[in-house]
Amino acid sequence: MNTPFTSIFDRIMAFLRADLSLSLTLGYVLLISLGILFNQFYYGYFGVDALSYSELTDFLVAPIRNPLVLAFFFANLFFFYALSIFDEWILVRFPKLYTTFSMGFNPHSVGYQLYKKSSFVLAALIYVYIGIQILAQLETNKLRKPNAQKVDLILKTQNESLTKSRFVFIGKIGNYLIMKADTSKRQAIIYPMEEVHEIRMVPKEPVRPKRK
Repeated sequence: MNTPFTSIFDRIMAFLRADLSLSLTLGYVLLISLGILFNQFYYGYFGVDALSYSELTDFLVAPIRNPLVLAFFFANLFFFYALSIFDEWILVRFPKLYTTFSMGFNPHSVGYQLYKKSSFVLAALIYVYIGIQILAQLETNKLRKPNAQKVDLILKTQNESLTKSRFVFIGKIGNYLIMKADTSKRQAIIYPMEEVHEIRMVPKEPVRPKRK
């Protein structure tokens, strides 16, 4: 027996299979959207509005720059597929309980279909919002560790001389480098690329096991 919820998932998949080019476009738009949302949470942790410094190319390569976002995209597909299978299993095995959790709607009524569509959209929004936040938090946690990636930044001064400073590398948005002075601070330092003469990556120090 197919439930309206399962039919929603099936309709989406049928629609995507019917027009492959449109499906690829929608999939990439979704990936870009996830990348933008990830950047907002990630850089927002350090008080930086990523959209204010981003360029169009940042949106296009966002999924490539953030492999976790790509993995999360495929996790979304699996999550909603598993959810649709679980929904059908509950309907078949526990129809009374299913009706109770469906607010008393008849599983084959128009009201139920509207309720399920709304639930599907709401679940997607909540899942994506919370999931992207968790991914961004995992990445920011890495920057608070003593072995976080550091760089030596060679900067141009107004009198054309050069100065070197060591920073924790947060990332690059548009034509700006986002840095911070040490691993304990949440405040970012933003440098335009025209002020940067050279960037030298500092090799990470191996993590030493704690002595008991």
